[in-house]
Amino acid sequence: MDARRIGLMKPGAKLINAGRGSAVDAQALAEALKSGRLSGAGIDVAYQEPLPEDSFLWDVPNLVITPHIAGAWSMTASSPFMEDTVYGVFADNVSDYLAGRPLRNHVDLSTGYRDTQK
Repeated sequence: MDARRIGLMKPGAKLINAGRGSAVDAQALAEALKSGRLSGAGIDVAYQEPLPEDSFLWDVPNLVITPHIAGAWSMTASSPFMEDTVYGVFADNVSDYLAGRPLRNHVDLSTGYRDTQK
């Protein structure tokens, strides 16, 4: 998705990229969001991973950035235990958060990867 293709999208549309970071021109996406051409976007992949702390994307309005986790949801159909695992981690993390304990799969923001707290 380059600037031309983004320009062909319906004004106010939202763009989701959970495929490849190179599939969307990050600068064109940022400009479309800043101008209001797109009303929002979500990316689970980026041109560089982990996304550098100084990336311009962190400051783009109406852009949600997730840490390359979208593929796990597609596995629920092929693995009957995947859904239970995801919900189990979520439930554990809620309990641990409320109790002030370290979280499972906590991401170390200095590296962009899961740390080994738990």
